Formats: sequence, C-alpha cells, structure tokens
Amino acid sequence: MSTATDSRIGDAIREVTQAEVDHYQRNGWTRLPGLVKPQALEVILARLKAKMGQDAEVEVASGHEAKTARPPQARALFNSYENCARTDPVLHDFAYSPAMGRVLSRCAGGPVRAWGDAAYVKMPVSRAGGKTPWHQDWPYYPFDRAGSLTVWIALVDVPPEMGPMRFVSGSHLWGPQGRVVGRTDGKDTMDILPQFLRDKVEISPEVGMKAGDATVHDDMTIHSAPPNQTDKPRWAYTMQAFPADTLFTGCPQRRTDDLGLALNQPLEHANFPVLPT
Repeated sequence: MSTATDSRIGDAIREVTQAEVDHYQRNGWTRLPGLVKPQALEVILARLKAKMGQDAEVEVASGHEAKTARPPQARALFNSYENCARTDPVLHDFAYSPAMGRVLSRCAGGPVRAWGDAAYVKMPVSRAGGKTPWHQDWPYYPFDRAGSLTVWIALVDVPPEMGPMRFVSGSHLWGPQGRVVGRTDGKDTMDILPQFLRDKVEISPEVGMKAGDATVHDDMTIHSAPPNQTDKPRWAYTMQAFPADTLFTGCPQRRTDDLGLALNQPLEHANFPVLPT
C-alpha cells in the first residue's frame, strides 16, 4: 500500500518514558518532547497539504456529513481533515503503527481501540481564527466509561503566540462537566464549573513547542488554546483512542451513526481496531 520510502514511518515515533506516563496519569496530560522524528513530519505535512492546500485553505470532507456533524461553532475553530488515515496508506502506517499504539496504550494503562486521526489547522486571527474555548472532549462521545485520550503532534514550530494547548491539571478526575461547543451564550467549561472545582483549578504553563513535540491528554481533561496571533497556520495532527473494552451507549455521534453497533457491547468495527503494540 505504501511506498518503500514511507513504509516504516511509524518507526519515527519514540517510546514514552515511565516519568511521562506517571505525569499523564497523575495530571491527565503530559508533554512528549521530540515524539516524532523530522523526516516523518515532512512526509505527514506534505500529504496533508496535498489535500488541504499550502495554507490549509481547504477543509476536507470528513465522511460524517450527517445530522450529528460538527456544528458551525466547532468548524470555525479549525480547518480540519478527519480520518485521513482511512484513505491515505502512508498516514495509516503512521497512525496505526505499533509505536503509536504503545504511546496510547501505555498512557491509558491497557489496550486501546482507535477512535480516529485528524489534522486540525488553527488559522491566524487575521484569517478569522480565534481562541479554542475551555472544554472536555469526552462529553461528545458515545462511551460508557472514561479513559479515552488524544495525542496532539505539532507539525510545525508552535511558539506561545501561535496558541499551544493548555490543560487544567487533575481535571480528568472531575467527571464530565458539560458540552460547550454549540452553546450560544459564549460560556465555556471554566465558566460553568461549580465553585468547589473552580477553587482547584491549576493550569499548565504556556510553553511553546517544536515541530515533532507532542502532548497527550485524557479526553476528560479540561483544555483550551489561545488564538493564533502569528501570520501562519498552526498545523497539528492528532490520533485518538479509547479503552478496548469500552461499551457503546447508543448516543448519536457522527463517527458511529449508521454503523450498526450493538448497544452495551464493545465497539467492534473495522473503523475502531485494537491498536497493535
């Protein structure tokens, strides 16, 4: 499927350390400096730009154009290309590699299924880009338990003025705090937190990232990102996974609609394979 040059692209992902895993499990997020080697970044970025354009001016259809597709408020945050690996064999070799599986399963503490990959490109303020509101990812998913997680890889240098992510440490233990994407009152998760949780807020420092650096966060962790104040798009690639024994709740979700998944059973479908390690 892939070329000889790109067939071992997954080998460009380093192993995570025990200290990084411990930080993740304690705080609900961790930084992974130098997770991906430069030569792999060049391949990934070139393939994304071939679809999205050199300045990410094209948003690629996700294949989820249904009633549960992303609302306008979400689409305004990024230009996106979801499920890239389903149609691009090189990106598949990267996202579904044993090395990626080890990163995600070690942080999760056990086997994980793939939820999907995506490129999310934050536009500069001059191109209508804005702040990513404080939110959790988990409340949008049809999972019966916590533990899903996201690795976020900087494909370009992301200095503080470009808007790297920030996290509320420990908030992965607070349970779901509501859905904010789609609200019309402008409030985000930090605005609607009960007071006893607001008193515990500890926000990670605003630290820039080099191309190839990554973060991984629990999808229950509250996170945000400032606006991109530069004149260049912020290119990032993500891979999401969830505990392999998670059960399907039946809630509408664009990635699971019309797949015929069985209620209260594991999400056993070709779209959600258990990642190799």
